[in-house]
Amino acid sequence: MTRTTGSRLSNARRDAVVLATLIIAVMLLIWNGSKFFHSLPLSDENFGPGIRLASTALTLNVALILFGWRRYVDLQHEAEMRAEHERRAVVLATTDAITGLYNRKGFADRAGQLCADAGECGQSLVVISFQVHRFKTVNDRFGHALGDIALQRFANHVNSMIRGCDLFGRVGGEEFVLVLPDTGDRAAMEAIERIRAGFAAAVPELGRDYRITASFGVAVLAGRHDTLADMMERADRALYASKMAGRDRITLAPPRLVSVASDRQSEFEYAAMPRRAAG
Repeated sequence: MTRTTGSRLSNARRDAVVLATLIIAVMLLIWNGSKFFHSLPLSDENFGPGIRLASTALTLNVALILFGWRRYVDLQHEAEMRAEHERRAVVLATTDAITGLYNRKGFADRAGQLCADAGECGQSLVVISFQVHRFKTVNDRFGHALGDIALQRFANHVNSMIRGCDLFGRVGGEEFVLVLPDTGDRAAMEAIERIRAGFAAAVPELGRDYRITASFGVAVLAGRHDTLADMMERADRALYASKMAGRDRITLAPPRLVSVASDRQSEFEYAAMPRRAAG
């Protein structure tokens, strides 16, 4: 049992005890009051002391009820605060502070499930790995504040061109990953080309004389046994091929590693989309 689970069980037991105490106090008030007043002699000589005794007993019961109710309300408030703190902790642990996108952990948790679901259902799915070029130069020349703005502009630009079901995350300094469920290779290449072509205009703060670009690697789900790690590896290799071919381009990775009959290690076969002038 985890610490969080144990704490929740302890809090639930405490809440149950307080609620049970409140219910018992109400029942005692009803039972004692009913029994006492039925047996109360109403003669003149006994009426005064009897009423004082009854008032004392009833006051104690009411005080116990009010105390129990107040404590129950406090515990409910504490439970809501705990839930809010846990929610914020999850957000902080899974969100990139600069762009508001999922960070590596948040992205991996959700992307893995998307990939597994697509494989089980026989649906198409695409993973795109991409990197913003000259980002260090932006920080050095314009300062980190404008560098953060450039990352935010890039994230907003991509978010404006993807669907609600797509998953977008920042997994490194200038490295991003995008998952497109129910999308084939052709549709993915067209969508990424639109993103690539509009990137130069997404950061007007840098001016017309300074243009930053991005390179992309695209991997398509190969089958039900294809994992997120497999697709990320292919997408990263395709991204590397884009960078080696001149940057500012998109490379589609084949569904498997291809052995090359040479003394070199296994390489990748790529279908690269030629670079175009950014609009």
